[in-house]
Amino acid sequence: MKRIIILVIAMGLLGLIIGYLFFARSGGGYIEISRILSPSKKLLDKVGDALIGMKKIRQNIMIAGGAGAGAGLIIGLATRIPAKKKKRRLSKKRR
Repeated sequence: MKRIIILVIAMGLLGLIIGYLFFARSGGGYIEISRILSPSKKLLDKVGDALIGMKKIRQNIMIAGGAGAGAGLIIGLATRIPAKKKKRRLSKKRR
């Protein structure tokens, strides 16, 4: 179970990173992570966010992170090592 949780978290983070690399491009570079994480407070920031589609960018990054976490869950469940079964011993009376 611990292994599955670690895989879900790791793959979710990897999905967020890949989502950022794909969707946070604006102009010639990337949008700052702090701008993506924090909501706009000033009117000018809100207008700028609306022009570049910040809501859609955030949504796409979160979807990529969720897809990564889902993939981690599937991989974790598919590669789970089953518990070893105890061998039954025959008692001397049954032999």
